[in-house]
Amino acid sequence: MYDPDHFEEEEEALFASTDFTKPQPPKGLRLVPTFLVSDFIAWLDTTYPEIKSIHDLNEYNIEQLIAAYECAINANTDYTGEEWLRSLQRL
Repeated sequence: MYDPDHFEEEEEALFASTDFTKPQPPKGLRLVPTFLVSDFIAWLDTTYPEIKSIHDLNEYNIEQLIAAYECAINANTDYTGEEWLRSLQRL
């Protein structure tokens, strides 16, 4: 026989054990994958051959170049400027 109280208890137990909150982003900075950083450097070398070293550019200029790169590959990489800078420094 159907017992509505029993069903509600089962349903409540099911939903109580499930976390429906939005997942939190990882703490700290993520690193941009090496293949993407390498592709950015190759794009930079072919598009702006007058730039000899990334180290000569300030942070704002690098962020502008990264935005132009994302536009050129028609993708938003979802990495922050700080994450890009940190990844470029590691090379």
